[in-house]
Amino acid sequence: MTRDQREMLEFARIWAPYGGAQPADIFVLFGMSPTKFYDIIRRLLRTVHARMLIPADERERLEEIAARHVDPRTGICSASRTGVERLHPLRG
Repeated sequence: MTRDQREMLEFARIWAPYGGAQPADIFVLFGMSPTKFYDIIRRLLRTVHARMLIPADERERLEEIAARHVDPRTGICSASRTGVERLHPLRG
């Protein structure tokens, strides 16, 4: 897991008790839409690293929050489906 991925996961964990972060905060910090952000979070939650470090109940809560950003017809995030991703001006 990269440093950026760890930062994203930690950010999601901090905001999970409040129902997730605000879209503007996600964009400012990571340069992407909430849809893309939570698509990445969903993928990270399935890694061995996340399963070892994050308690199951917390992973479930993060999955629930991420699921709000998924297209219910396809089961995937809309940003993944379109391939559109905004890049952070300093990282991209």
